[in-house]
Amino acid sequence: MPVRLTPGAARARHLVVLLLLWAVCGALLGVAWFALWEPPVGQAYEGQWFLTREGLDQDASATALFALLGVAGGLLLGVLTAVWGRDRELVTLGAACVGSVLAAWLMFQVGHALGPPDPREVAVGAAPLQEIPADLRLAGADADPWPLWFESSAFSALPGGALLGIVGVLLSSGTSGSARPRSRAARG
Repeated sequence: MPVRLTPGAARARHLVVLLLLWAVCGALLGVAWFALWEPPVGQAYEGQWFLTREGLDQDASATALFALLGVAGGLLLGVLTAVWGRDRELVTLGAACVGSVLAAWLMFQVGHALGPPDPREVAVGAAPLQEIPADLRLAGADADPWPLWFESSAFSALPGGALLGIVGVLLSSGTSGSARPRSRAARG
C-alpha cells in the first residue's frame, strides 16, 4: 500500500525536487558554457599576461555566452517549473527564486573549473611572448564569487529568464477550470 504524504511533506518534496532540478541544470549549463566558449589568447611578457589584439576582440565572449545561455536556460526551466507546480504556486515561486540563483552560481563554478587556469599565474613562469589562453570568467566577477553577491550583471540572466518563463505561463494560463463561473443551466 503506497504511503500518503501529508500536505507539508508533499510541499517539502516538491521544493527539494525543484531545487535539485535547478542545481543539475545549472551545472549542465556550466558544461555547455565551457564547451561553446573559445578562449581569447594572450601572451606572457616579463612574467605578466596581456591579451593580444585578437584576444581583446574576443574578451567579452565569455560574458555574452553566459548571459545568452542563462536567459535561455532560465526561460526553459521557468516554464517547466511553473507548469509542474501549478497547484503549489508559492512553493514553486520560492523554489524558482532560490533555484535560479543557485543554478547561475553553479553554472559559473562548473564552467570556470573546466576552463583553462588563471593566465596571470601561468605567465609568471612562461617564456617571453608565449601564447596563453584566457581563463573562463565573467567581466567584473572575481574567480570565486559569492552566490548572492552579483559581481557581474550576467549572473542575473538566468534568474531573469526564469522570471520571464514563470510570468509567461501564469499569464497564458488564465484561470483554472474549477474557477470558471457555472452556466445558467448548471445553476438550476
